[in-house]
Amino acid sequence: MLVRNPISFSDAPKLTLEIQKTKFSVVRYYQECISTISNRRNEYLSEAIQENNIAFPNSLCMHALVITQDDRILITKRSSKVDYSKNTWSVSIEEQLSADDLRPGTTGTVKRWAQRCLLEELGVNEMDYDYRNLLLLSVFLEVDIMNCAVVAALRLNLTSQELDAIIKSFPRADYEFTEWRFLTYQELAEELKTLTLLHHPSSGYRILLALINRFGAELALDMLFPIFKRV
Repeated sequence: MLVRNPISFSDAPKLTLEIQKTKFSVVRYYQECISTISNRRNEYLSEAIQENNIAFPNSLCMHALVITQDDRILITKRSSKVDYSKNTWSVSIEEQLSADDLRPGTTGTVKRWAQRCLLEELGVNEMDYDYRNLLLLSVFLEVDIMNCAVVAALRLNLTSQELDAIIKSFPRADYEFTEWRFLTYQELAEELKTLTLLHHPSSGYRILLALINRFGAELALDMLFPIFKRV
């Protein structure tokens, strides 16, 4: 679980995530019981935002944007068997931080987290991407379920056709999604403007960050709201 709201200003020398172990059963109790009590939920969230102290158990999760070599973004339809947001479309995949990603006395926790995410969810191994292309774009709160998460952009050295073939052909550790598609950035922008799919709660936020990361804030704004183009 994340225990402190991290400093993430643009002039900060690095991003530090302070974490500690927690039981998944306790996380689920808070999400299913405490988060439904609005005043209790708001107290915890207010403390996290205003005092930087995260006192509620959470399962720190990577919400990963998977970008192919030909500039397509993977979207996946979550299985009906998953714990969160069943049958919704994600941009692209998610992976909770695990104790297996932590090795005492070593660095590279985020790298191992991302590697496991790509391998378990997509069957993609380390030869198919350069870890230096991994970007953490945001740390945010999933307010509806009282959870903490990061948005990461993972660019592969695979085309959308090649990734599609891997997903179809190679056994995966997890089968958390049942369908998948590849969208261009323009198609992502159109989907955000006029929803045609049932989306994971954070997919809209991920789309917005993907557009800003690719084009910058001004061009992303023009893509989403062309009627308000500046003169």
